Amino acid sequence: MRLQPALIAPKPRFEAIRSRIVALPEPAARAKLNRDDLLAALAIFIVVVVSTFPVVLPFALMHDVGAAKNASRVIALAMLFLAGLALGRYAGYGAWRAGLMMALLGVLLVGAIKALGG
Repeated sequence: MRLQPALIAPKPRFEAIRSRIVALPEPAARAKLNRDDLLAALAIFIVVVVSTFPVVLPFALMHDVGAAKNASRVIALAMLFLAGLALGRYAGYGAWRAGLMMALLGVLLVGAIKALGG
């Protein structure tokens, strides 16, 4: 008795999917970056820098690493709360509820980091 491999779809449907894939045009030999791609990359870079700068700032301004770490965590939790507030308002979920849930998630993550020695 020969075991057949399990297919995702029945054979006729599988063949239809395969024929559509084979009929697709060949991709370009080499992808090219255009102006929009570079602007999108720059925008992502700016968002990342702006969102991480407040969290890193205490380490640049304080000499005590422990106090800077605690200040950084407080700033990160405040940013999570504000992001949750904005998300909840935008999604219609309830601004305060979403903000508190995001902050609680941050508190849980900080607790896990401390438990692991960080």
